[in-house]
Amino acid sequence: MVLAIGWLVVVIYAYPGQLTFDSLRYFVQARAGEYSDDQPPAIAALWRSLEYVVAGPCLMLLVQVTAFLTGLYLIFRRSLRPRPAACAATAVIVFPPVMVTMAMIWKDSLTASFLALGTGLLLSVHRRVRIAGLASLCAASAFHYAAPVATLPLVVILFEYVPNATRLRRYAFATFAWVAITLLSIGIDHELTNHQAHGWSSTVVVHDIVGTLAYIDEDLPDAKLKTLFAGTGLQVEEEIHERARELYNPRDFVSIIADPQLAMWKRSLTGELPVPHDQRKAIEAARQTLIREYPKAYLKHRIAVFAEVLSRGGSVPNRVVVDKDGRQLLGLSTRNSDLQLAITGWFTSLDRKTALFVPGLYLVVSLALLGFARRERAVLAILCSGILMEGSVFFIATSRDFRNSLWMVVCMLVATTTLIVRRAARTM
Repeated sequence: MVLAIGWLVVVIYAYPGQLTFDSLRYFVQARAGEYSDDQPPAIAALWRSLEYVVAGPCLMLLVQVTAFLTGLYLIFRRSLRPRPAACAATAVIVFPPVMVTMAMIWKDSLTASFLALGTGLLLSVHRRVRIAGLASLCAASAFHYAAPVATLPLVVILFEYVPNATRLRRYAFATFAWVAITLLSIGIDHELTNHQAHGWSSTVVVHDIVGTLAYIDEDLPDAKLKTLFAGTGLQVEEEIHERARELYNPRDFVSIIADPQLAMWKRSLTGELPVPHDQRKAIEAARQTLIREYPKAYLKHRIAVFAEVLSRGGSVPNRVVVDKDGRQLLGLSTRNSDLQLAITGWFTSLDRKTALFVPGLYLVVSLALLGFARRERAVLAILCSGILMEGSVFFIATSRDFRNSLWMVVCMLVATTTLIVRRAARTM
């Protein structure tokens, strides 16, 4: 009953599943059956299969909420009786920063759901259930290109193929299992892709180039930069370094490629117009050259971006309909209930007035908890998973988005609850 209440609360708030620009990209590809690698194609493929049952985002929402809540319950059952475990799982999913993000049809939400489910299944005493946990973690890796760093500690520390095996044998089996599911997830996305957008070169690469230039002390001459950027499709003829400083924003990369007057390169934000092969190779080579010659500037840029990721701001997507005409064309709802709008307003107020939506806080607590989790294998694996996932953001983030930190937040909440429960049990 408690789990059902938590499930219902989230579904009522989120129904039929909140969508943003990224979500619509998945949806359009699912409807067309044409999958691009600008986002993991496994998401669009899953959505397409669900549309055979119910059209729209509703089933995607139900899948991710159900998987997430089930996974949390299975994790907490290792330490708690059924009812307290259900209460703990419900408390995590309705925790405002978690509930806000789980309401969105995003790769981050779907990935967190299958990571939680896979973790819960890995903790089972039954081998078949543990193997099902590997399948869930494989799905999570197919839904998010950075997920393998999160599955690494979960599989290596928690997976046991042969009970009571020696430590060396158990870790060997577990490492092999992690490599297998990682390669399988990569293969799934590769086989599903029929349109390569090479989004990396239009997002992270251009942001790293401009960010590195912004932190170089002296302005590099135009002649040197023209040589460096030869063949990249650079739109600027003079004062190139000054333009880079003007455009740089550690919070977002979009102006670098989309500003109508100042953009240094013209690139498609949707991935529908991939960068020509020669230009892509040239711009990737330029990035490598800049990083090699100015590593300190590159690190300063990455630290600035990561600092923005860990700070507060823009954590609660509003429910104002984006691209209303496009949604109507796809047959999607363009309305929200008064209750949904009221809850969103309350969450927005929490974001502005409290530290609940500050990822940096959860990272500090996660790191502090590592010392208390040394002898708690499951808790240690979960904490390391969240920390590593957050660490990957340091190298790939191009904007300040709370959803990047969802899995770390979940791991911290689960670890904190579990440690408190186990310590209380030992002192009773």
